[in-house]
Amino acid sequence: WWNLAGGTGITQADIAFGYGDTDVVGSEIWYRAYRVVSGSATRIASTGNTTTNRVTAVGAFSIGDWTLAEGTSAPRTLSGRVTNPNGRGASLVLVSLTDELGGIRYTMTNPFGYYRFQDVLTYKAYTVRVTPKKFSFAAPSRLVEFDELTPPVDFVSTDN
Repeated sequence: WWNLAGGTGITQADIAFGYGDTDVVGSEIWYRAYRVVSGSATRIASTGNTTTNRVTAVGAFSIGDWTLAEGTSAPRTLSGRVTNPNGRGASLVLVSLTDELGGIRYTMTNPFGYYRFQDVLTYKAYTVRVTPKKFSFAAPSRLVEFDELTPPVDFVSTDN
């Protein structure tokens, strides 16, 4: 944990918290910054970099106690698009979402190639796979470490 003592007049700043490999408890990739007030921790929007061992909270300056911990899972929508090399949407492509325990959910792309899975828990890893009838893909599946910053999971076929 860190205790930040601030100067006067600072209203907003980026805070980067560094840590050693031996300090990691749990899954480092899910680390986020928390502001601690009277023993109660509040998660602050932040991003981690496991290569540099840093978590950065942008525009969230506050003096006092801070810590890093794994984020709390929350349901979000995982989405993406399946297209051909020209950017045209591929409709009726079967897309599966497999969780860490082997549970599988399915959906189909709409006429414009878009798909989505609602109520997917964050801070978990999933495999997203496309199973097309008319298209080929160089990489038909992708491992996704899903959090609140995960961009759409798109697939582009190798043929038209």
